[in-house]
Amino acid sequence: MYGARHHRRWRWTHGYVENVAAAITLAATHPAAGGRIYNVGEAYTPTVEERLRGLPASGLPADENYVHYQHDIAYDTSRIRHQLGYQEPVDYAEGLRRTLGRSLADTA
Repeated sequence: MYGARHHRRWRWTHGYVENVAAAITLAATHPAAGGRIYNVGEAYTPTVEERLRGLPASGLPADENYVHYQHDIAYDTSRIRHQLGYQEPVDYAEGLRRTLGRSLADTA
């Protein structure tokens, strides 16, 4: 997200690894999932600006070369939620804490 900080309104659907694994397992084993395709990721895709509000400051440079920001990369994940009853086992804040390896309160 730090690399995209100059594109504050851009959206990119994320999924914490344990949540994605749980969704894959559910889709692979649920009887109603046969022959269907599901998008996996967060239910709501925040903007870069919304994401950065909850992250510690970073000195990483913005990277303008690897993404074309004119289109969001936001997926509708409602199908797996409605058809299979998927819910993230790890909430956003906890996934972020685990990813950063510390409490977000420690960065304030």
